[in-house]
Amino acid sequence: MGINIDGKVSIDMKAVKKRVQANIQNIYEEDDSPEALEKLGVHVITGTAKFIDSKTLSVCDGDNEAFEVCANDGIFIASGAKPNPP
Repeated sequence: MGINIDGKVSIDMKAVKKRVQANIQNIYEEDDSPEALEKLGVHVITGTAKFIDSKTLSVCDGDNEAFEVCANDGIFIASGAKPNPP
């Protein structure tokens, strides 16, 4: 885990970072990836979207092809996030 106890306690920050990154990757693969969401019945669409009305989105995908998505039960938008380095 990155903590060494051999008479004196020390921390191996490279090992800590490696473990944190492995945990982040595991969470992504198991819970947050498009594939994991599809297994839960979520239809994942990646692109740029804008609302046409309260239940309809116009989505432009990576190939610049636009199409409309209608959702009577609601729409979930995951806009993504990036860390803000200190």
